[in-house]
Amino acid sequence: MNTQLKPTVSRLFRQWSQKRSSSSSKSLQAYPGIIMNKDVHPPHKQTQGDEIRAIFRGINVDVLSYGPKDAIEVTNVAKHYFNTEGKNVRSNMTLLMAKAVSTHLGLQLDFNLFKDQMKVAQAAEMYHTASLMHDDVLDHADLRRGQPSVNSLWGELSSVYGGDFTMGLATSEVAKLKNDEVFHSMSKILESLVIGELQQMSATRPLTDSSAHRFQRYLTKTFNKTASLMAYSCQSVAILTECKAGPDRTLSKMAFNYGKDLGVAFQLVDDWLDFVADAELLGKPSAADLKLGLATAPVLFASEEYPLEMEPLIHRKFARPNDAERALKIVMKSEGLDKTKALAEQFCQSAIHEIRPLKSSLAKQNLEDLAELVLDRIK
Repeated sequence: MNTQLKPTVSRLFRQWSQKRSSSSSKSLQAYPGIIMNKDVHPPHKQTQGDEIRAIFRGINVDVLSYGPKDAIEVTNVAKHYFNTEGKNVRSNMTLLMAKAVSTHLGLQLDFNLFKDQMKVAQAAEMYHTASLMHDDVLDHADLRRGQPSVNSLWGELSSVYGGDFTMGLATSEVAKLKNDEVFHSMSKILESLVIGELQQMSATRPLTDSSAHRFQRYLTKTFNKTASLMAYSCQSVAILTECKAGPDRTLSKMAFNYGKDLGVAFQLVDDWLDFVADAELLGKPSAADLKLGLATAPVLFASEEYPLEMEPLIHRKFARPNDAERALKIVMKSEGLDKTKALAEQFCQSAIHEIRPLKSSLAKQNLEDLAELVLDRIK
């Protein structure tokens, strides 16, 4: 890391970590696990990819089984994003954490435990996808993952209902686990997503406080909108393991912190890519956040270097003609992108540090590799 970047980035990371501390080859290797498929008899072994496919099969079965027969459009909307290929970071992370903590406590061969943990991963993917449907309506987005968005195909009202329906199905899956701790943990995802969206909406209004306070609000919003889903999903699969092993909840706190830190890093990388990647790579228009009036990490860092140029643009939400283009040029001549990358690296290293107490296993190694994969997107 550029030594000139260290003071600012380290200070921001330290402030964020202190604030959140009270809260409760670089490719994933094939890790043996048990697939939740009634056509396969346990303990038949499958790879991580097989398990991810099983999750999406389960989602499609749920959508088709519980979808209203007299409102097939809602079912089609709900299925749309599950039929397009995404990064599957959340489900991969959740399953790897499940395996890592189960192996740590000697429960890696407990089929019923893993079956319940698969339900958590399935619910996490459904919550995430439902939030994308809502986001695309709010952002008037035409593309998602390089494909037409649900609102561009079915309209905004059907998209909202499709997202609501998917969230309802996910909550139903979590309720089937009959575990109050897990239900409470997963319900925090919905609470955080809504709060995060409201924080993002308010962040586009004129701001009068310091840039440091603004950045802390940005990180809090990032936790709620992005990292909370990863944090609470990881926490939930760890709780399921702990319930089998005893009353200690040390592992679930560790799992929460891993998901929180890697989730924030993931969003920082996305913010970085929004300025340097082309639309084909992103699956959405580049510099999209500026066009929505949003000041993300690169912009906030750039405003510290060029306040007289950037602050007026932020305050009016890049609303005037050529404001977004001017902001882009300021970011490019500043250290904003380098500082964003450096901050993402710190969060990734913090995530890896969180899981050090776990016993050595392939799942633990894959969790470390996943953190490196997040950073590989900006190398």
